[in-house]
Amino acid sequence: LTDTMIIDLNKVVEGRDVDDDDFRRLAQDPFDAIIMANTVDYLTSPREVFRSAWYLLKPGGIMIVSFSSKEASKDKFTHAQTKMWSEYNDDQHMWITGSFFQFSA
Repeated sequence: LTDTMIIDLNKVVEGRDVDDDDFRRLAQDPFDAIIMANTVDYLTSPREVFRSAWYLLKPGGIMIVSFSSKEASKDKFTHAQTKMWSEYNDDQHMWITGSFFQFSA
């Protein structure tokens, strides 16, 4: 990694994508893989973020999404999690994340 980019993934154009021109320009040179680590539980518009990720992937590219167990961060980051995420259990987290993939492509 040689470049750093800070983007507010909660700033989106509803129904479309992440609202950041630098982020959109990344699609000019698509990625083989995208790793979204410990991010999904803090997204206010996950569908738009996942849709943006699809635009950034090469055909056949993969996206890996990880999140920590509900119990792992309850003392430190619960205040930052979206209400929906904080109320679901880990099985529901997997199901909802899968639906973000399904309904954002």
